[in-house]
Amino acid sequence: MRQRNSSFLVYTLDEGRWTVGDVIKYKEDRALEKAEALLSSRQYDAVKVVQEDGTGHERVVFEKTCARRAQKPLTIAPIDTAPPCSDLDDFYRFTARRAMGQLFRRYLDRECLTVLEIMHLQGHVKVLVRRDTLVNQAVSRVATLHAATTGRPQVECLDALDRAVIQIRDRALPAGDAEVLGKLLAEGGFPAVAAKAGKDSASDRDFLIRGALAHHLGTAAGWAGKIEVALELLAVDANRAGVPFIDEALAEILDGAEAIKEILGRQPDLSSALHALSDLARGRHEAPKPAPEFLTPLNDALGRHRLTASRQVLLDRMRRELGGIKPLTQNPTGQGDAFVGLLRGLVVPLGLRGGTSMTAAVVQRARLVYQDHGTPEQATRRVADHIPVPLSRIGFLIGLAGSDLADKTRPAIEDLLGKTIDRIVRLSDALPGAKRTAALNAALDELAERARAVDLDDTLRDRVADTLARLKDERAINPEATLTAARAEEMGEAAAPNETEVLPPVLHGHGLKYVTFRQGETMFEEGAKGNRAYYLVNGLAVRAHGKDDKDRSVETINPDNLIGGEVLTGRVGYKSTVQALTNLEAYAVPARLLEKRVERLAERDPLMHFVLTSLGRV
Repeated sequence: MRQRNSSFLVYTLDEGRWTVGDVIKYKEDRALEKAEALLSSRQYDAVKVVQEDGTGHERVVFEKTCARRAQKPLTIAPIDTAPPCSDLDDFYRFTARRAMGQLFRRYLDRECLTVLEIMHLQGHVKVLVRRDTLVNQAVSRVATLHAATTGRPQVECLDALDRAVIQIRDRALPAGDAEVLGKLLAEGGFPAVAAKAGKDSASDRDFLIRGALAHHLGTAAGWAGKIEVALELLAVDANRAGVPFIDEALAEILDGAEAIKEILGRQPDLSSALHALSDLARGRHEAPKPAPEFLTPLNDALGRHRLTASRQVLLDRMRRELGGIKPLTQNPTGQGDAFVGLLRGLVVPLGLRGGTSMTAAVVQRARLVYQDHGTPEQATRRVADHIPVPLSRIGFLIGLAGSDLADKTRPAIEDLLGKTIDRIVRLSDALPGAKRTAALNAALDELAERARAVDLDDTLRDRVADTLARLKDERAINPEATLTAARAEEMGEAAAPNETEVLPPVLHGHGLKYVTFRQGETMFEEGAKGNRAYYLVNGLAVRAHGKDDKDRSVETINPDNLIGGEVLTGRVGYKSTVQALTNLEAYAVPARLLEKRVERLAERDPLMHFVLTSLGRV
């Protein structure tokens, strides 16, 4: 194999699963040194190096087993919340299964199982129940949490949980029954399994559907295999009632750190990992090479289907890491740029993706990034400065007012809310470029209700809610609006508009190319070479100039504006970085349209020629 085009993948074996630990370009000796270092750490069962030549051909150049590690006793993982369950059906709901998944995470990762499989397949649940110590630890922890939540005696909670464990064990499907349901699902889909329940209760119907799905997941090897099985079922059942069941199964898989490692592979720093999680949750992740085969289909599924639970699990993991203390980048001077980039990917028209908990995590991270403005109040103001759209800023501040940081940030929240509301008279002030739709009105209603529920100054709270209500009722709904911030997900289906209706007359008839950008996508970077500008016809963009946090300026760009026009005058690189704040529609204006005209001005209008060429050099 040709070494000059090769990559060397360093794999580690841990509890039966091979994971890529590093990818080294061209340098076999460096890959072997890395493998020897991993062997000497005695943290893995085996290490191997695989040479990949870029065309799919692979060759194992090194493989060695480590000295056997001492087997660590399995214990539960600490959890702080557990949803109370009033009856047996509550234990099967996703919120309860997710809590169990977090509680038994070490066991699940070792066995490569989901809680869905354990609760519905008799073989798995019996094996777990026989682990008395592990189950007793879990029952004791959950009983303590239930007692604190409900006010019931802990002994009563313990007895209820012990009975539930027995009922779940006895209800689980024997291997033969699960196999029959799995075959039925494969041949007739989810409707066939639901029909088998006949006139039984919805609880029994859902149990059979989950049992059939659990059987399918159980036939796959490893987390990658389970993801592939779920995606295959999703492709067949994309428009049917089975999607919520598949979504929950995927979410259980994605909630585990080991599965995320398999999906994302090795990341150079925390910022890159968080960007990948954010993009994947929106279905906009570009799979690197090499990457797992299922990654692109998974990304497409998250972008195309209503996989609400899976998206939330990814955002929750992002929120936990963002709210921690690990640096975003290895370069201390790059923390600010990395943070701003992540923040822009979280901004939506009504606040931040991920809700109240994400809002608090963002402020906590801002305290670390901007250490010269490290108090919660100061961090809140710095974050708000990077959210230029007034309605998005209002949503961020309302979310923060409902978080654990509310008491520490209330003065800043009230001050910023008051100043933002003062500048809003009509919808275009709150969300520039937006057109009214029923969905946007409903979102404004929801935001107004959230504003009324937070603990803020009564007068200010009423002003915020009244302003949002006024925006909703300002004029009649236009159901024919082609693109709004509230309809961002429809961007991929937008057709090119009539250029005579959206472009100024001077740009008609030049064959300009219609282009679209998705929310968070970068149109161009400051200093990057380019030969085209963009005339924005729908959506919002944000322009940032200056790479130093102290000197950076940020502004919102509304429709009917030319973006990047400096390259039309002869300038080689762009003067700023521009990102899509919402989904965008624009027309590309190539520099060639002006090149000959500018040249002819040297004779016809020397002064204008001098000005334009000077601007190009600046």
